[in-house]
Amino acid sequence: MKKLGIFAVFALALSIVACTNNQENRVEDAANDVAETMEEIKNDAQDEMRDMKNELSDLKADLDAEIADIDYKIESASEEAKADFQDEKAKLQEWSNKVAMQIQKLGNQAEDGWAEFKAETKDLMDDVKEVFNS
Repeated sequence: MKKLGIFAVFALALSIVACTNNQENRVEDAANDVAETMEEIKNDAQDEMRDMKNELSDLKADLDAEIADIDYKIESASEEAKADFQDEKAKLQEWSNKVAMQIQKLGNQAEDGWAEFKAETKDLMDDVKEVFNS
């Protein structure tokens, strides 16, 4: 009977150790899962930021090319047409400056506030494209 009591205590001790190790493994696994998820989120945000910067840079290049085209047209335009071209150029230059500022902000943008910045930038790009295509 005494042997059975010792065996029961030993079995109980093993069970407690096994449960503790199992819980520690679960906690460690959960911590690893959280770390992996955070790394994926960070990588996704970096990819989005890079893609947005490329889109903005392309948009700025298109605006700058259009401004250069207007400069070329101004050289041979009549005085009346020059005034119209100057107005159009001023508007495009304003958009180009806004896009350039947004590119600069993007470089300084931390992951905090990314959603707001992204929405603001998409609105700006949509506005420019709408004006640019009209």
